[in-house]
Amino acid sequence: MKRWLTPTSDHEAAAALAAATGLPAPVAAALLRRGLKGATEIDRFLSPRLSAVEDPVRLPGMEAAVGRLERACCDHAQVVI
Repeated sequence: MKRWLTPTSDHEAAAALAAATGLPAPVAAALLRRGLKGATEIDRFLSPRLSAVEDPVRLPGMEAAVGRLERACCDHAQVVI
């Protein structure tokens, strides 16, 4: 039988964050485990703005991926993403 191992949480911090954000305590605890601590930071994470998103061209391997997609288009190949 498999057992789920869950990281420990600071229940007081999760409860305080839940109260500050209106989120359920388990969600607040999960966000704390991801390193998100403040209401503003959590709002940015849960409701990202397009203006805050990094330029996708800067992602590693993007130049090679674009080249591959261009070749696939020229060859009329199917592409799976």
